Amino acid sequence: MKQNIIHIGIDVDDKQYHGSALNHITGEFLDFKCRPNLKGLLGQLDKLHKYFPGSTFKLCYEASYIGYTLQRDLVEKGYHCDVVAPTSIPSPRGKQVKTDRIDATQLVQFYANDLLTLVAIPEPEQEQDRDLVRWRNSYSISKCCNPSRKFSTFAKSNA
Repeated sequence: MKQNIIHIGIDVDDKQYHGSALNHITGEFLDFKCRPNLKGLLGQLDKLHKYFPGSTFKLCYEASYIGYTLQRDLVEKGYHCDVVAPTSIPSPRGKQVKTDRIDATQLVQFYANDLLTLVAIPEPEQEQDRDLVRWRNSYSISKCCNPSRKFSTFAKSNA
């Protein structure tokens, strides 16, 4: 017998995580929301396990400011979790209503149908190196191109 896979798309936000679970066999959707932390998300996943007993979960969320910590935490807890490139998420043309719930529902639909590009997860050390290079570049640009910043830096070096 084929194992039932439940795809879950998570819209990550500072205030709440919005999720949508899709049973690809039955077409059933379940939406949920929780506090924006691992404990809150794991609580919702426990409830989904009770609703879909014996199913395997595949989770995804859009790459964002939170980096890869959520992905690493979920993998550590035994879940399959992918991070999706934001540019690979199709957006409908024209006027549309945009909510976190709708974003999570669209994300899970595209994810379940393999329509998204997944991001390669770097090792924590590589991620720290990337953050340092980004910070250095932004500091160099702000120092070079911001006249008030340039003057204050010059004034401090001659003091």
